[in-house]
Amino acid sequence: KTDPYTSSFWKILANKSGELTQNNSKTNYLYYEFNAANVGFSKQDQGFVLAVEDIKPFTPKLASLMKLNNKETERLLFELQHAAKDLPTGTEYIKVSLVPQSELDSKLPLKVFPKPEHVNRYHFIFTPTGKNEKTIKPTVPEVKRGTSTLVELGASAK
Repeated sequence: KTDPYTSSFWKILANKSGELTQNNSKTNYLYYEFNAANVGFSKQDQGFVLAVEDIKPFTPKLASLMKLNNKETERLLFELQHAAKDLPTGTEYIKVSLVPQSELDSKLPLKVFPKPEHVNRYHFIFTPTGKNEKTIKPTVPEVKRGTSTLVELGASAK
């Protein structure tokens, strides 16, 4: 699934305010879904453990670590809440882990032309866990910005 719809690629013009234009249609973001049955990410030892019901209050904290702007923070919340819908029924606690950049690039390759000065890709995995699971909190890299910046945000449940 893609929004705006495409069968293979988007041809988009982006302006400095982040508005995207395709065939005279304007949007603030591009959206795609991948088939999680065909793309599996490796288990991560690091992560944030939280109650599923705490995803909304957790999001601004995570966005602050990443140095996201308001529009990006809204999209992060959308992605995290969307992924939570795929958790097994009755899941109370999750570990939120970040997919390593190299694995993301390998399993979900992205091609952009012309290449932006900075490409920031974040994909979070939700793994059901117990309330008291001990884990190391991950280092979440800050968004790098410049004259042209791409920020991709995604999440999925294992």
